[in-house]
Amino acid sequence: MDEEKSWSINTNYFKEKITPRTKAIFFCNPNNPTSTIYSKQEVQELEELAKEFNLFIITDEVYKDFIYEDIEYYSPAQNPEIKDRVVRIFSFSKAFAMTGWRIGFVHSSKENIAEIIKVHDAIVTCAPVVSQYAAIAAFELAEEEVLRFKREFIKRRDLILRRLDKLSNYFSYKRPNSAYFVFPKILKECSSRDIALDLLYKAKVATVSGIAFGPTGENHIRISFGVTEEKINEAFDRIEQYFKEQQ
Repeated sequence: MDEEKSWSINTNYFKEKITPRTKAIFFCNPNNPTSTIYSKQEVQELEELAKEFNLFIITDEVYKDFIYEDIEYYSPAQNPEIKDRVVRIFSFSKAFAMTGWRIGFVHSSKENIAEIIKVHDAIVTCAPVVSQYAAIAAFELAEEEVLRFKREFIKRRDLILRRLDKLSNYFSYKRPNSAYFVFPKILKECSSRDIALDLLYKAKVATVSGIAFGPTGENHIRISFGVTEEKINEAFDRIEQYFKEQQ
């Protein structure tokens, strides 16, 4: 992904990594940790690679309900020419705040699902029955709650960006337009793991080191706005104090 182009997909990089052992292209859209939404053109370029090299496309779409800008959301499953190669992954943990229920689902062709079940049934059997009924209730009754979450996340995102703007000597960032993360770049050369641990132990603020998401994540940290505005402000008060003490 290319940070200078708002974390867009570098298709040529994908192509360079394909070998005779490659079976699938896997990506997360909207993205974690960058909160990027990939354009239709970007996704279609990956579709062309899948056709050229006879690959499946596996898409993690668990944040698709949290899109904050007027941006078209496109899934490769919408393309009749490629849809039989596509496996989409969904979770109830994000849109419905059902993390502890440990339930999700996949969407694909009947033939693909039949093959997936052969493995899944031997390992997991099924989600707990109570979780299945909770998932049905979420689908049938929780649409307004999802919209309420979305409105809250927009307010929290805007708050976090205002607080990051006050720390512009230490961070730069690309504006997140989905999900509930911001992935700021640390403006001094350093280990993102060291910074994350320092913030944890000295400022008592939990973030995730960028290197956990791969080499291009180095010099970044992931900050979630999945918490209350009060906690966001408290965390940034502590972060500001941490940097003052580093001077």
